[in-house]
Amino acid sequence: MLGLQREDLNYKFDDWRERLHPQDKEYVLPAIEDAIAQKGSYVIEFRMQHADGHYIWIQGSGGVTEVDSGGDAIKLSGTHQ
Repeated sequence: MLGLQREDLNYKFDDWRERLHPQDKEYVLPAIEDAIAQKGSYVIEFRMQHADGHYIWIQGSGGVTEVDSGGDAIKLSGTHQ
């Protein structure tokens, strides 16, 4: 989808965030943070940078999939399409 090879990925949130279009960060990051705080889910559209430099539209969905014994979110999982 993004023209990346498996060896290009390290599955870290910072790498994902860096591929977000700068204008989309303003609403995407707060939406994900809200889902984490509410221990809920999200569905949102945004642009991500392809390996060759252009941006593509993605629909991302995800949610909290694991909480610790204190009820704090510790794992978020999702998909892109």
